[in-house]
Amino acid sequence: MKAFSSPGELRDFVLKLADELAIAGISEAAEHLHAAATLPCTTGSEWLGELGLAVREVQRKHTPPAQFDDALDLVMSAVHVAWPQM
Repeated sequence: MKAFSSPGELRDFVLKLADELAIAGISEAAEHLHAAATLPCTTGSEWLGELGLAVREVQRKHTPPAQFDDALDLVMSAVHVAWPQM
């Protein structure tokens, strides 16, 4: 799995993923990811936690098509650096 070289690279990846979800017609899921990616947080671990919660909600509530599984898993791999049990 690809590792992100910076928080900015992860943020850009999540925003692109949100755009792709919107194009696929899953706009509420896209909004959740976009909001988490752009949320101002005090710490990086807090931001990663918010991303992780957003991904889990998208997976649980919206059940995106399988074509998005790898991208969502990649985001969670970054989240697990700070939140291994999430």
